[in-house]
Amino acid sequence: MSLKKIEQVKNSKWFSIWDMIAFGAVILTSVALIIAFTVGRDKSALDGFYVSYKGVQVYSYDFRDGHSAVLSEDNIEVLSENKDGLTLRFYTDGKKGYNDISVDLNKRSVSVTESNCSAHKDCVYTPALTSNSSTPIICTPHSLSVCPLTFDDDGII
Repeated sequence: MSLKKIEQVKNSKWFSIWDMIAFGAVILTSVALIIAFTVGRDKSALDGFYVSYKGVQVYSYDFRDGHSAVLSEDNIEVLSENKDGLTLRFYTDGKKGYNDISVDLNKRSVSVTESNCSAHKDCVYTPALTSNSSTPIICTPHSLSVCPLTFDDDGII
């Protein structure tokens, strides 16, 4: 490097005004996105949920009227049912894998409580579905997903 270039670098400022404008725009955009995704979420109580296996719906439950539908006897078994909740057992094909799904009718929530999928058992540690905008519970080794089921005035969304 030449001495002239070294002197030029020593005399320059750390950030130019254009650098500051670019950093400010990135920060403002980030803050706006965070606010939009946290404030704008639908926090209404869970209307219902459905369980799907390999992309095919095998069970659904509607909290509004208490209606449930077992769509695949091979994959879903109701282990227990009472006024406070119910426990479902999901089976993979061949019944080698299983997931226990707990439904709390009073809190209108759904969670996976037990699984034999892997050592990590991410599905068991995923937060319960409690609102229509909850993140689905996914068990990748078993190809299982438990998703919120939302309704509008005309029916299922």
